[in-house]
Amino acid sequence: MGAAVALRSAKPVRALKRGILVMRALDTHGAISLEELNRCTGIAKATLSRILLTLKSENLATQRIADKKWVAGPSIGTPSPEGIARKLLVQVAIPELTKLCRKVIWPSDLAVRSGLCMVLVETSRPETPLMFNKLSVGFQADFLLSATGRAYLAYCPEAERREILDELGKRPRYDFLFKSGQMTAVLESVRERGYGYRDSRWGGRIGTFRTEYDDGLDAIAVPIGHDDGILGCLNITWIRSLLPQKEIVRRNLRDLKDAAGRISTLFDHETAARTAGPGTAGENWIRGASPVTPPPGRAQP
Repeated sequence: MGAAVALRSAKPVRALKRGILVMRALDTHGAISLEELNRCTGIAKATLSRILLTLKSENLATQRIADKKWVAGPSIGTPSPEGIARKLLVQVAIPELTKLCRKVIWPSDLAVRSGLCMVLVETSRPETPLMFNKLSVGFQADFLLSATGRAYLAYCPEAERREILDELGKRPRYDFLFKSGQMTAVLESVRERGYGYRDSRWGGRIGTFRTEYDDGLDAIAVPIGHDDGILGCLNITWIRSLLPQKEIVRRNLRDLKDAAGRISTLFDHETAARTAGPGTAGENWIRGASPVTPPPGRAQP
């Protein structure tokens, strides 16, 4: 009786209502800036900043490096298993991308497979003091010519690799790779080197060659391993005219592999916290990862 009376006389918690309003906005918009949140919620920017930082501390929101926009955490809304995995990957990768960029100066891009291309889901290019072209989340990289695409193809399962190569092999612009047997040799080289590398004929834009477009950059990439597959690929990209690839490899490949290994470990820890235990349906919520043995993104001794 007393509890019922107390409930009827209780007033809504205003701060909680504001937090819920922000969470709904993040879920609805996908990616949104502080200014856009201010316009759509009517909440003051100072208050929004405090709410967002609180949500971030509880892994309910993440601020992207690429464009400083806010996105909902994996626990918000009802995304697909692939969407959950991608959100979680970005969430755990952001601090590692920042640390890696500060250590090596050169920025990194985080990319995942999307059909017949690799798609940028985060980048530390805004973190570097050097002048770099800015890429937006959703930027597509060529599967066969980019460092991230080659790293993915070299380590994904044979059946998946064959499916991708069969489809891309139908496109005339890639005849030079397939008819000469270059693609097979390239992937063998990636495995021998332990990293993917950009084709010297590619200038950074999907479907074009350096003679048509040249961003002036080069890149190396490694896959991010997971117990059940490859989550994505992480690169280091630099200004091609300043350093040769072999020097970047000598200086920074170990740092790149270590960062990929930490991202993998953090992802494992977060997924373990979200599953009900071995043998349950919960452990199978990741559908986007591709099986590979051993996980090549792990830090090597």
